[in-house]
This record gives sequence, C-alpha cells and structure tokens, in this order.
Amino acid sequence: VGVPFADRRGIGVISDFPMMRWAGLAMATSGIGLIFWTSWALGRLYSPEVTLQKEHHLVTTGPYQLIRHPRYLGGMIEGIGLSLLFRSWIGLVLTLVFLVTILFRIRDEEALMKKEFGLEWENYSKKTWRLAPLIY
Repeated sequence: VGVPFADRRGIGVISDFPMMRWAGLAMATSGIGLIFWTSWALGRLYSPEVTLQKEHHLVTTGPYQLIRHPRYLGGMIEGIGLSLLFRSWIGLVLTLVFLVTILFRIRDEEALMKKEFGLEWENYSKKTWRLAPLIY
C-alpha cells in the first residue's frame, strides 16, 4: 500500500526507467511464487513462530532441496521487486532491514533444527545454501 502511494506522489522515488519496472514486476512475481512454493512444500509444518510442530520432520524437497530458507529468499526478492516496480528507495532500505532481521531469525532456526535433527540437519546443511545460492 505504501510504495504505490509514494510512487504516484513522487515520494522517495528513484528515477523512472521502464526496464527497471519490468524487472521489478518479474522479481516480485518470482518472489511471491517462491513463497507459495515453500507453503506447498511445508504443508502443515509451516509456522510463523520459530517452533517445531507435532511429528515434525526435516523438509528437504521442493525449494528446500537447494536452499534452507527459501521463504525468506522469496520475501527478499519480492521486496526488491516491489521497490523497483514502484521506484521506491524507501522500499529498498526496508528490504535491507528485513534482511538483517531474518539473518537473526535464521540463526535461531538453524540452532533449533540442529538440536532437533542432529546429524540429519548437519548433512542437509552441507548440501544446501543457507539463503542465496552461490552467495550464502
């Protein structure tokens, strides 16, 4: 709601480049798609809290085959995409704040997963990227 409003009124906007907007649309759509894919892969195991569900198991299928935290990656891609689509440097800054926040959450989640799944988690961690393939 905020970034389209700011875009229409020229508040905190980047110079307008049509290709930037198209790239932003593609990124936002891809990010949302990745988020939905993770919801499908996790099923009933998804929780907004850092917690384990009853009869929890380690999900290593779908987007989790390559990335341990694809939902967060999807959120970052969506945030960057919407910021580019609506020319918002404010949105880019907020996406950076989101990144810093999720890095702390990832630390907590991975400690919980290591405690719960032990060697299975360690083996999975060796075969996957934490957040972004070839980067982290």
